[in-house]
Amino acid sequence: MNLRALNKTHKKAFKGKTIPLIDLCLAISDCPHYTPNWTESGELVIRNFNIKNGRLDLTERYYTDKETFLDRIKRHKPESGDLIITREAPMGEVCIIPEEIECCLGQRMVLIKPNPQKVNNRYLLYAMLSEFVQKQIKKSDSSGSIVSNLCIPDLEQLNIPYIPLTEQEKVASILNPIFESIEVNDRINTELENFAKAIYNYWFVQFDFPNEEGKPHKTSGGAMEWNDELKREIPMGWSVQNLKENCLCEIIKPGIEYFGTEKTYLATADVNDLSINFNADKIIFENRESRANMQPMVNTVWFAKMKNSRKILFIGDYSRFLIENMIFSTGFMGLKCIDKSMEYILSFIINDDFEVLKDRLANGATQQAVNNDSLILIPLIIPSDKILEMFQKMMFPIFKRLYENQMQTHELINLRDFLLPMLMNGQVKVKSEENEQLSMAAEPQVKYGK
Repeated sequence: MNLRALNKTHKKAFKGKTIPLIDLCLAISDCPHYTPNWTESGELVIRNFNIKNGRLDLTERYYTDKETFLDRIKRHKPESGDLIITREAPMGEVCIIPEEIECCLGQRMVLIKPNPQKVNNRYLLYAMLSEFVQKQIKKSDSSGSIVSNLCIPDLEQLNIPYIPLTEQEKVASILNPIFESIEVNDRINTELENFAKAIYNYWFVQFDFPNEEGKPHKTSGGAMEWNDELKREIPMGWSVQNLKENCLCEIIKPGIEYFGTEKTYLATADVNDLSINFNADKIIFENRESRANMQPMVNTVWFAKMKNSRKILFIGDYSRFLIENMIFSTGFMGLKCIDKSMEYILSFIINDDFEVLKDRLANGATQQAVNNDSLILIPLIIPSDKILEMFQKMMFPIFKRLYENQMQTHELINLRDFLLPMLMNGQVKVKSEENEQLSMAAEPQVKYGK
């Protein structure tokens, strides 16, 4: 189904009644403007990167003490059914607080308490994720700073498409299954990433990769030797190089010629963990050499250079279409991998230890980030060719599935964004409450299929 083409012929921009967000809410409450006192356990704190694809992802949890928690909820306590929106880094991510979650908000977040007499909270979520509202959010940024910022007065005055409450509930009931499918994909991808991390740790941290007999190498008494750089033993015959100068990958540098073609510009804000926003802004590039962007290529791994910014993406042979319609900002560090090393380099980059080391090496006055020279200080274990090839064969289907799930999520988001304005405009209606089927109203019938 080509939703892009379908949008042009059938989807209309919302032309109906709108109501300022503040008039649909019991409260819109900014978070306290200080960093919480982080603890190993205690009271749950929601942070920006816990919100993606319109849902709350608590795979990574952060905690604070009771005193800090009580201070952060004293204006308004987050409750199930409330919405949370991010003010920056990234700006405009929205989710609903699920049931049985007691939490407070971290920095750069706003709590939205919908008025149930005026708006269905799931309808409000979908409306705020819609192109109609997201464009308002992007236009509201007038701070002039490097990082986009959504201020409270602009947030309160966002024009929310308004239809009767009973119609809101019907719209939500149609979109909920799509949303649930996106959530399932996100959960599967989280598990795939965790599985990849576990295998990497087992093979290249504990050195218990399978030997010729299929037994764990180190545990079974496999040959080991001392490495002065790591101050520990590594498997016999392996070596240690650094991430900047090694035999498995090389740094991609900006400076490519463009010829007036339309490309999607992917900034670090368009990536959340390993998830990509395929609907990022498009830019027409003139026939000139650009020093501000980088062209992706097959067998590459990319990560955000900024401190406290875990944004990673990869391009395998199965995703080579990205080469043709995307360029990346220099907020990314790109690594071009040799054959059979991409899965290993990607697993190394998504490892939590790498992110800790990257943040430790970040520097800069305005915005701290790791630079090319700093990569010399990041050690990279170089395994034997045989183990590298075995690892690649094991991990290839895992990362391929992860990417395919991303693409399915992308199509589901497109479907959601296609249906929402048509539902709000009355172009698509529900035939009955008992049989919730879509029908086109005063529009040509649309056949959904390949």
